[in-house]
This record gives sequence, structure tokens and C-alpha cells, in this order.
Amino acid sequence: MKYVIFYGLFVLFSINVIAQDSGTHVYLDNNTGWSLTVGLNLQPLNVDESSVDFRYVDESPSMDNIQSYFSLNSRKRSFGLNLGVEADLSNRLLAGLSLDLVRSSEASLFGVDLGIGYPMGKNNFFFIPRAALTLGTGSVKLGDINNNDVYIQVNDTKFYSQTVATRYKRGFLGGKFGAGIAVGVTPNVDLTLNAGYKLAIATSENLTFTGKDQEDQSQTELEPLSQNNIYLNINGVQSDINALSFMGIYGNVGVAIHFN
Repeated sequence: MKYVIFYGLFVLFSINVIAQDSGTHVYLDNNTGWSLTVGLNLQPLNVDESSVDFRYVDESPSMDNIQSYFSLNSRKRSFGLNLGVEADLSNRLLAGLSLDLVRSSEASLFGVDLGIGYPMGKNNFFFIPRAALTLGTGSVKLGDINNNDVYIQVNDTKFYSQTVATRYKRGFLGGKFGAGIAVGVTPNVDLTLNAGYKLAIATSENLTFTGKDQEDQSQTELEPLSQNNIYLNINGVQSDINALSFMGIYGNVGVAIHFN
């Protein structure tokens, strides 16, 4: 819902710009400039339906032994927010930076894209082939650890809250290949639609622990899966590489405002 509210406010701002615009579309006036885009997107965030056996011995003096057995629900894609800034270079070449933000109670994703595009068209309709380098992280919720002593210790971090939330986190690196269309509502405002395919490989695996310190302030600590005090078994395989992946079809719809 917060993504929809943010997007709605941006659309209202765009309407105000529309009321002031006139002239030739920026892709056709041969001038350099930049644009700001806000959109709603659909990102591949693939979670297999899995049975998880998670065990962890913390590093406090009492060496609390935590065991948890639970299931992960299957999902293929998640909705989120897309924010982008794009430079309109000479000869219509576009170069941009965009952020993909997906957050829910079960899964999350943060991605950064560095991409290029080339608008082709006339009047107020443009077809734009696109390619981008993408990197970021994604995670799924594993469950909460109950504190059965004074604190839970992960590395040098001590958690004093009654529960500590754990998530399975993976980094990724890859590429996006697709195309989009831009329909000029005015010379400086477009409605945009993009779609394509995302290729990504995992670059790291960690567990994240989030809880409260002695001052009741939130804190997070990372623990690599290679640590001897971690046991994560997914569908009978320790640290199953297929449990969380980021490859698949993506898409977004948005509003772009151009500035000279």
C-alpha cells in the first residue's frame, strides 16, 4: 500500500508538470537532459516451497542451542517500487541508474541497475531497447529465535530482546535484457512500460539476525553460513542453492518526467 501511495503522489506532481508543458518531445529536440522515473514493478523473487531445519548455537557464555523446523511458502515474483534517474545523452543514447525495492513480511529484495537504452520513434511514441547490469540482495524470513537467557550473542553483538528475527540472505549479480515503450503525455512527461528477462547468479549467502540492544534500539548482525555453529538444511540439502533465486521475467509501469 505504501508503494501505491508514493506512486500516486508522484502522478499528481506529473499532472502539475503536464499543465505547464508545450513543444517538441525531449527525445526529438537534440538537447541533452535527464529524467526522473517512479513506477510500480514486478520482480522475480523465486522461493521454492521448502521444509527447513535451522539450528544455531549462539556465542553467549550459556551457549544457547536454538532449533527451528518450519516451511517456506512458494512464490515466483513480488511487487515493489522502482525509482530511476536517466541521462539523455547525445544521439538519443540513454544511460541510467535505477533502484528496485521489494519488501514484505516473507521476502525482500533490493537491487541496483546500471543500464543503457536507445529510444526509437516519432511524435509522442517511442520503443526503447534496454540492457542493464544488475546487483543487489534478496532475503526470505526464516523465523524468530526466542531468548531463553539474558541475551543472544551473534559474533560480538548482543541481543536483549525476547525474540530475534532471522532471515536467509543472498547477494546476486547479473544482467537485464528487455525493452520498453514511452508514450509522451506532454513533451516532458511520459507514461512508461518496460519488460524483459533477468539473469542472475548468487554471489554470497548469509544469515541476518535482527533484534534490540540494551537501549531497546534495533540492530542487525550478519553470520556467514560457513560458520560451524550454523546448520541450515533445506529439503534435505544443506544451504540449498535453489531455495532463493532472482532469475525470471520482470516488468514495471511508471511515469517519467524529463528535465533539460
